[in-house]
This record gives sequence, C-alpha cells and structure tokens, in this order.
Amino acid sequence: MATLQERIKEEIVLRRGQVKERHWRQTGLPEEAAREGISAEEFRRLVNEVSRQINFEKLADLRRRLEDALAAPPLYQLHQTQTDDFVAEAERMGLGSVFVRDRWIPQLITDLKQVASATTEVVSPPLVAPPVPETPVAPTTTPPVEASDRDPVAQPDVARPNAARPDDAAAVRARVKTILDEYEGHITARELRLLFRAMPTDEKVLAEEVLAYLSANFYASVTEPAGNTLSEKLLSTDWRHLSWWDKEPEPAPAPVVEPVRAYVPPTPPPQRPAPTPPPAPRRSSLWSDAGVWGTVFAVSVVIILYLLIKPNAKNRNTGTDEDRPARSEQVEETRPSKRKREKAKRTSEAVTSNESEATDEPMREPKTAPEPAPTEKPVVVEESKPDKKYDQVLATTGDFGERPARLGRKWGLWRDNNWMIFPIYDDITVFRDGRATVVRNGRTYDIDDKGNPVE
Repeated sequence: MATLQERIKEEIVLRRGQVKERHWRQTGLPEEAAREGISAEEFRRLVNEVSRQINFEKLADLRRRLEDALAAPPLYQLHQTQTDDFVAEAERMGLGSVFVRDRWIPQLITDLKQVASATTEVVSPPLVAPPVPETPVAPTTTPPVEASDRDPVAQPDVARPNAARPDDAAAVRARVKTILDEYEGHITARELRLLFRAMPTDEKVLAEEVLAYLSANFYASVTEPAGNTLSEKLLSTDWRHLSWWDKEPEPAPAPVVEPVRAYVPPTPPPQRPAPTPPPAPRRSSLWSDAGVWGTVFAVSVVIILYLLIKPNAKNRNTGTDEDRPARSEQVEETRPSKRKREKAKRTSEAVTSNESEATDEPMREPKTAPEPAPTEKPVVVEESKPDKKYDQVLATTGDFGERPARLGRKWGLWRDNNWMIFPIYDDITVFRDGRATVVRNGRTYDIDDKGNPVE
C-alpha cells in the first residue's frame, strides 16, 4: 500500500494536481490497485487522502524556483549543489529523492523545452521587399487633361505598416491555445510572463489572443487586474477556471464522509419522534464532584486528627500512671526525714533549720520525664531525626513511590530522601493516575508530578 500511495503522489506532483480519470487509466494504477483488492471507490478515496497530504503551495514555490534555475545559464542544467539542495527540500515535503532526480526535474526540463520550441514555431511576419529608391525626375509640364478623358494610371505599391495577417493571427491563436491548454484550469501570472517573453509577436496582438482564449475557456482573474495596458492587466494576477469557484472535487475534492454503521442508532418507529442522540458525557472533574470530594476530604481530616490525637493521649495517660509510684515512694522517703527533723529541733534550733533546708532539697529534685509509650499508629513510619528534613512521614505510597510527609504544619510528598512536592499545603494525597489532591488556604484542587495545578 505504501508503494501505491507513493506512486499516486508522484503522478499528482507531475501533473500539478490536475489528474483526470483518463490520466489515471493511462498510468495503470487503478488496475494495479484492483489486483491488490482495492475497489474503484476505495482508490478514489485513497487519491483524495494522498492529495490532502501534499502542500501544493510549497510545491508550486519549489517548482518555480526549479524552473528559474533551469532557465538560467547554463540552460536546462543544474549544478550538483543546486540539485542536492532541491532534492533535500523536496524530501522534506514527502517526495522521494529518486523521483525528484529521475522524473520530476527531467519533466520540468521537457516542459521548458516545449514552451521554448512552441514560441519559435510561431509564424514570423512576412518579409517585405525593401522599397526601391526613386530617382528624382525633372518636372515636366503636361497639358491639362480633363478627368473624364484621363486613363486610369496604375498606382505604385507602397509598403504599408506591417499588420498581422489573418494567417499570422490564426497561427498565434493556435500556439496560445496549445500552450495554455497544458495548465488545465490554473494559469499563473508567471507562466503568462514566460509566454509573452518567449513568443516573438506583437505584444498587443498576443495580449488580445490570450484574452480571447481566457474568455472562450471560462477563465476569471483570482484578484482584480491592475495596470494601464491589456498586457499589464493580464500579467498582474493569476487566472483560474470558473469551476474553481464552484468547488469542484478536483484537484483536492472534499473527503466523502460515510457514517459508520456500527454507531447508527436504530430507526425509530413511525409513530414516535426520532430520538435525539444523547449529549456527549461530560468529563468528570474535581469541581463537578465537589460534594463527593468534600465528604472524602472531611472524613480524611477527621481520621488524620484522630490518629494524631490518640497517641498523644496515650502518652499523657502513660506518663501519669508511671508518675504515681514515684510520688508514693517520695512520700515514704520524706516521713523518716520529718522524724529526724523533729528530733533535731529538740536539740538545737540552728541545727533544725539547717536540717530542714537539707531535707527540702530532695523534694525539689526535678522529675525525670517518663519515656513516651510507643504509639500504635500504623500509618506513621518514621519520626523526625536530627539529620532529616521532615517531622513525620506516612507509609502510604503513590504512583511514583512518594509518601506524604509533614514539616511543621504543612504537608508535602517525600521520595528518594528528598522533597518531590515541597511542604506548602494544608493537606495532600499521594498520586493516583498522575494526579494528587491538595488543600491550600481552604481551596481543594489537583496537581501533577511537577506541582502544577491541573483541571
């Protein structure tokens, strides 16, 4: 199929997009497509598809530059560097290098030679014998003669201005028709200038013949002609066949859109109105499901607060339970010290005061803080350490191996010992299907793996 498409493209390029049905039959491509199991309708559809892939504007510009290079001396020849440049540019437009070197450039050279030979075949004006110089004769007096008695005298032939004879005009008309018929619906101003430059004919006569051809073949100017003379007006614009404005399917007919039968709804009964197709399902987004996402967010906040508060409450209860036996032991230890103070008071008030100060010091000793009981929170994996950049990290992992982590009161995503998403959000979830939900300043939205908001 690829080879058939390339050959179709080459034929379209060679004929400048004006490939008729008879031209396709001459190439034999329809028969070759039929042998490959492609019907005539599918072949036309394939031709339309290939035509839409061709940039005719760039192709026409490349063809004009090629013709200019071939028309410059040395005539019909290109340097190797020029050929390589043109081939490279054609390859960028989807044409093969072998096709450009072996078929397209030789075809352009042949067309230029045909135009040049056609212009040289135009019948030149007939040669007129040079007038014989008249020798001066002495004037002689003749008797007056009546006009009625005078015999007719043969007047000498005088060379008149060389006007186009009927046979010359017919030859010019024939050559103009032969040359302009090759363009098939689109005659550019550049091609007309080449015609005027190549044909050694009176410019006014040639302009009239070109205008007569355009009128007889239903051509119209693409833009408003400008100029003072007829030739200037003809060369100031491109000329197209009237069918171009009628939107004929050629050279690039509109694609035939056939409904896919698999998706055609069943024919409704006659008594019922035709069912209208349901509107396209609206893509679900975060804002369209605000209620659902709000509920999910509220539940997640409650769960997070519960998991954070429960370990702290257990730590406080554990601390108080461990403090109670310590206090009882202190009370037991203080009782004998009080008895000693009472005995010391009886002996000496000074000693009593000193002993009381000494015995008060054990009561003022600071309590050692009880070690916090290990929390039973399953989602907490690590707590902050001096060498880490976060205060808390959870065990939940996302698509990219990231985990929610907290720094202060803000949450972010931690991955590979570094912040994947910096902790700037009030709450955050891990990535699911490339999206993570965040809460910031009371606003809930989705972000991508770069931290950019997404719809």
